[in-house]
Amino acid sequence: MAPLPVPSPDQAAVQQLAAVPQSGERRAPESTPPWYLAYTKPRQEMVAQLNLRQQGFETYLPLFKVLRRGAAGPVMEPMFPRYLLLRPGREGQSLGTVRSTRGVSGLVRFGVEPGTLAERVVNGIRAAEVARAQLDDAALQGLRAGQTVVFAGGPFHGLAGLVTSVSAQRVKVLLELLGRPTQVQVSAVELAPA
Repeated sequence: MAPLPVPSPDQAAVQQLAAVPQSGERRAPESTPPWYLAYTKPRQEMVAQLNLRQQGFETYLPLFKVLRRGAAGPVMEPMFPRYLLLRPGREGQSLGTVRSTRGVSGLVRFGVEPGTLAERVVNGIRAAEVARAQLDDAALQGLRAGQTVVFAGGPFHGLAGLVTSVSAQRVKVLLELLGRPTQVQVSAVELAPA
């Protein structure tokens, strides 16, 4: 079997230039349609997602794991409040129905053209969403040993302390109570960085 010829530098440059579209020249459309952005009514992302899916659109609502005081644990909130990604579920499906969908204020537009997102950007958002969902409570809060914190709730509200260790569920904090150093274990939700 004969070895393949190695292109000369001039041939490689010509091949690269041939692959770049010239001004005014368009490439063949991608196999998948682009993602569009819908601007939703306040706190209506889920309603908009449900109604768009019922119309046959493919939707994606990136969620973000956060800690909220008063919640039993971490909660999932929209990564981009009031924005929902969508694309037609079938070829030739019109975007005209999106603006009159319950929960949607309209499409994000730049002039008269609707704004689009490339598949690689959406894949990056998905990767960030998965990475954030795998974090434990302490990592979400950003707590680390040696950090000064203030209690934002619970019986020690308002007191300052020093984080001594962080685990998946609890944080050990060193407090000075009644003139003596005391170590307590609390949930990361009860603490705020000082």
